[in-house]
Amino acid sequence: EKSKKKLDEDKLKALEDARLYRLVSAPSEASQRDEERMTRSSVEEVHQALYYTLDLLRRTLQLHTCVLFLYDDEGVHFRIVELATDSDDIAEGPFSGGEGAVGAVMKRGMPMNLEHIRPGYRGLCYYRGPSMVRAFLGVPVIENGKLVGALCADRIVDEPFTDRDEFILDGAVRNVLRAIE
Repeated sequence: EKSKKKLDEDKLKALEDARLYRLVSAPSEASQRDEERMTRSSVEEVHQALYYTLDLLRRTLQLHTCVLFLYDDEGVHFRIVELATDSDDIAEGPFSGGEGAVGAVMKRGMPMNLEHIRPGYRGLCYYRGPSMVRAFLGVPVIENGKLVGALCADRIVDEPFTDRDEFILDGAVRNVLRAIE
């Protein structure tokens, strides 16, 4: 029973991810099996492409965490779609539209660069508790003129993000959108 319930939950999550990535609409009964198999395969490909991009950013920019958030269908809450991190303290979400530094990026649709953050800062919703992050950079993800998410990066060393770092994250957003498209 537990196994079946877990499998059903995994299937539902894969379909939610597929809809989030705009890969499928609700499947009809006749094509559900093929659609489900294609959906899983497509979702896995998108996850791999996104993870590779975020992990590459994490390694090259000496980040602690690099995380991609996208809004849900209603545009009220956002959730983590993919992340690359050294932390074990990541919150599951979903998060409300105005929560912390990420919420500010999502609400304003503008980059946010926080420098010299005090240890124990609680304004990063994707950590379960106070974080040791000392620098944060979030850039909006805008698709066809519409704000759909945010790409965020942080460091636990007190090294502020530069204009070059912001330019790199902006470029990564284009790659993220291409992967989802």
